[in-house]
Amino acid sequence: DAVDAASSVASDAVDAASAAASDAAAKLTETFGSFEMPKIEMPEMPSAPEMSAPAMPKVELPEMPAMPEMPKVEIPSLPAAPSGPGAADQAAEAAAAAASAAAA
Repeated sequence: DAVDAASSVASDAVDAASAAASDAAAKLTETFGSFEMPKIEMPEMPSAPEMSAPAMPKVELPEMPAMPEMPKVEIPSLPAAPSGPGAADQAAEAAAAAASAAAA
């Protein structure tokens, strides 16, 4: 009957897992020398009665609209700041020119 089959499958899985764990512990012991592997007690699983899960309604997600392409912002390259003697004067003139252009 289904409950016995399920519980035997579960106990087989537990046995396989513990065998794999002890196998891994043996390999680790070979690699790293011996250490105490704490023994993990698996509680006996109570055999659950066979449950038939109700069918979940399939939820259709609406197609998300594609994000609009962001316009690429071109940053104009700034003219290199003049350097050397008279640089401050040139900078002041440039600033004055920019101010008068803005005012115009």
